[in-house]
Amino acid sequence: MDAFVMCFCTAWEQFLKAILIERDGEECIFRKTSKRGLKETVSLRECLDKVYPEKSNVRKNIEQIAYLRDQAVHLLMPEIQGIMSRVFQSGVLNYTSKFEEFTEVSFLNSSHAGMISLVGEFKSPPAAIMKSTYGDIASEIIELASSVQQDVEASDDIEFAIPLNVKLVFATDAEDGSTIAIARADEGIEGLKKALVIEKPVDRAKSHPLLQKDAINEINVRLQGRYDETKLKKHLSGTCRKTGMPAINRNCFDAILFKNKWKQSNNRYHYKNQYPEIRYYSNDLIEEFIKKVMENESYLKVAKDSYNKRKVN
Repeated sequence: MDAFVMCFCTAWEQFLKAILIERDGEECIFRKTSKRGLKETVSLRECLDKVYPEKSNVRKNIEQIAYLRDQAVHLLMPEIQGIMSRVFQSGVLNYTSKFEEFTEVSFLNSSHAGMISLVGEFKSPPAAIMKSTYGDIASEIIELASSVQQDVEASDDIEFAIPLNVKLVFATDAEDGSTIAIARADEGIEGLKKALVIEKPVDRAKSHPLLQKDAINEINVRLQGRYDETKLKKHLSGTCRKTGMPAINRNCFDAILFKNKWKQSNNRYHYKNQYPEIRYYSNDLIEEFIKKVMENESYLKVAKDSYNKRKVN
């Protein structure tokens, strides 16, 4: 538990700073230079103030674990793993979802579960046993466990702590849409060990049917079918050699994929065949590409400037 709270807080602090840098620029994470000339970055709690509202349960979860790191790490004894593991697991799930939302890439390889163990024993041992084991500090340990238990019950939200009525499962969907549970967290670690993670082969021809030239052509067809020439000229920088109409070209396409990191892995937009090495693209990419380019007049220009500058360097 000591190691978890330290690594957890460090991971969130670095991640929140990345969000702030992307949003407000690199200087926003630095405090004013001290008298000794040292540049210090803001703390985890200062990052939370800038990213999440005070009532956010994601923020509340991080603050609870940060409190353990700063004030109560000496109280993290095995007897309170039951309640703490519920808070920790929610923190892992929150981090995973926010990471993927921000980076648009998978947090872990699809063959990993991305879970820690939920401890099955949720009751603390009797006070007499705790006092005989830990002496005077026992009352503080019990008070901490009780306080966290009250917060969990009051919150009753999976973003703060796993409620007992929520089942973490390795599951698949039946043909009728119902869930088939393969293993449940309440079966203990042995139940999770029995779970099989089966990677279903992707039918690339259905999910990602387009080569690059086909994707570019389809984007231009849809753009010209939905928007007039005046609007397209404001958002697009190139023209079609045959028609003279505003259009995207290969450089535009590569720049947008680079900006969004879609080619870094196989995902809903991009699929890389290994042998032979061929890249394919989905219809989802077409729509997402158009959405991003047409929401902001400077989006494509900024993406191309960044991409082309990188190529020159």
